[in-house]
Amino acid sequence: MAGSERGNATENTGIRLREGAKINTSLLALANCINALGDKTKWGCFVPYRDSKLTWMLKDSLGGNCKTVMIATASPGES
Repeated sequence: MAGSERGNATENTGIRLREGAKINTSLLALANCINALGDKTKWGCFVPYRDSKLTWMLKDSLGGNCKTVMIATASPGES
């Protein structure tokens, strides 16, 4: 997954390092939303959709009754 690598190991600096940190933040917010929705003991509890733009954009898809299509592109990195 993008953003899952360590900054020191990849020697990323500047914009790429901040971009990786933002991706990690969004993925963590998505995991928090999924955990809140899947926990039966906290049924009807607050779901933190507003923690990131990703979860806010997927709000209806995660908690609603709709079909979602996600398109992703991947390319090999340069050696």
